[in-house]
Amino acid sequence: MATNATSRAPGVSVQGLGFLVATSLMWGFNWPLVKYLLAALPPFSIRAASGLIGTALVLAIALARRESLMPPRGQWGRLCLAASLNVTAWMALTTLSLLWLRASETTILAYTLPIWASLLAWPLLGERPTPARGVGLVLGLSGIVLLVAHGTPG
Repeated sequence: MATNATSRAPGVSVQGLGFLVATSLMWGFNWPLVKYLLAALPPFSIRAASGLIGTALVLAIALARRESLMPPRGQWGRLCLAASLNVTAWMALTTLSLLWLRASETTILAYTLPIWASLLAWPLLGERPTPARGVGLVLGLSGIVLLVAHGTPG
């Protein structure tokens, strides 16, 4: 039994929780903000600006902490592939989707990525379907259907 009123679970810090809350809020506000900015700016200007600002911040933090941002030798190919798919394609395609969809619809569609990754993991990576994964996929897809059907007239 803990007697200290400030005791918490191992590994949980106030700073970590603060970062989690800040990241969640910034990530959530990103969608409607970009949708709003699309009325005034071209799509790729918005993403180029955010990429440059993000790069400058990461470089500044790395320099302040005297850390290297160089990847390990032999990882450049993987890094370029991951960057082009995870960052470049993600930013371009989600920004373009905001031209045609509401921010809420784009957000829901964007965060279905784990469902599609799970479905592709079976044929591409040879992962075996399990009952638990099947239930998870059915629940995830059911939620998407409910969200999409709720927004349609009729």
